[in-house]
Amino acid sequence: MFSVLALALSLLLQSPRIQIMDPGGQTVASASIQIISPQQSVVAVTKSSSDGSFELPDLPSGDYEVRIAAPGFESATLPIRMPLARDLVVELRVQGLRTEISVTVQRGMTFSSD
Repeated sequence: MFSVLALALSLLLQSPRIQIMDPGGQTVASASIQIISPQQSVVAVTKSSSDGSFELPDLPSGDYEVRIAAPGFESATLPIRMPLARDLVVELRVQGLRTEISVTVQRGMTFSSD
């Protein structure tokens, strides 16, 4: 009985965690994270760990935004309400590739896409 109570207490005392994943289910390490207050000021800055997670700091109750950025992925903004009741998983989208092709045709030249 004591060990179950100790485990439950330790889980309650842990800070909530957010884990960052890619679309394939792999963790995203070293993502930049900003916690933004309702007044739009940055209240915390951190990076995700090697397992793609980070702990939220002890913040006063209220609404916040979590902004996440990682190379190769689209930035994400996640609204949260503190205290956070459970851990969350955020899936980042792969940043779209943009290809631009410029073609110049001079008079008398022909262009074929074959």
